[in-house]
Amino acid sequence: MDEEKLEQAPPPPPPPNAWPYPIMVAGITFRVKDMAEITTDDVVAEREPDNQFDKYAVRISLLTAEGKLHHIGYVPKDIACRIYDKELPVKGKIVWRCVEPGQVGLRIQI
Repeated sequence: MDEEKLEQAPPPPPPPNAWPYPIMVAGITFRVKDMAEITTDDVVAEREPDNQFDKYAVRISLLTAEGKLHHIGYVPKDIACRIYDKELPVKGKIVWRCVEPGQVGLRIQI
């Protein structure tokens, strides 16, 4: 009698990103004055349904080592309205930092 070989199913694919490209954080200059304030690469994107200016606002916060969130900006409107219905909140990473002295800017991947 031949032994049947049981094949294991491949693992499920990782969940898709909320957005496939790096995103420039909007409004960061109002909340971060010096890039030295950014001490982690971990971020969280979450809906902000009570935002008085944009009903599709997606807030970006730093996730500190202590597990606290520090609001630093928003996903730009043209992207936020397209990811608002995705599974949020979602964790992400900083993928680019402005290195020009006196300038503030981040790109994230979520």
